[in-house]
Amino acid sequence: MAVDSPLSLSLWEGHHSLVPPLVGAGADLNLRNVEGSTLLHQVIQRGDTGTALILIQSGADIDARTADRKSALDLCLSDDSLEPVVEALCKRGVDMSTGCPLWSSLEYGTENIARNGTDYNAADCEGKVLYKYTLFTLQIHS
Repeated sequence: MAVDSPLSLSLWEGHHSLVPPLVGAGADLNLRNVEGSTLLHQVIQRGDTGTALILIQSGADIDARTADRKSALDLCLSDDSLEPVVEALCKRGVDMSTGCPLWSSLEYGTENIARNGTDYNAADCEGKVLYKYTLFTLQIHS
């Protein structure tokens, strides 16, 4: 559980209507627990789509990293139920320049990254270019 704060307690207890006034009063949306995860990371790890969307809409840092360098986007990719969160992160302009979120999304079958402004000519963290890799793969398998 997050460091006990009025915001984290209201989220864990399901009192989502308290988020806007708490944020308006200066509550820290990016509060980290002892493991180094923000509230957004924690609700994504719990599979709580609704709360993740509230935090994203309220201005949580969507590019923050956990202690082991995972982003909110990285944490979403292996869970199909979090596709609305992936879409919200992409629409807010999540940083895709670190890690390999495009390849991870393809590996896990999450298509939202590809639908939300992927540059198919950009190289990933391993230097692969999506359209060239796809053509190469198709040639091998045909």
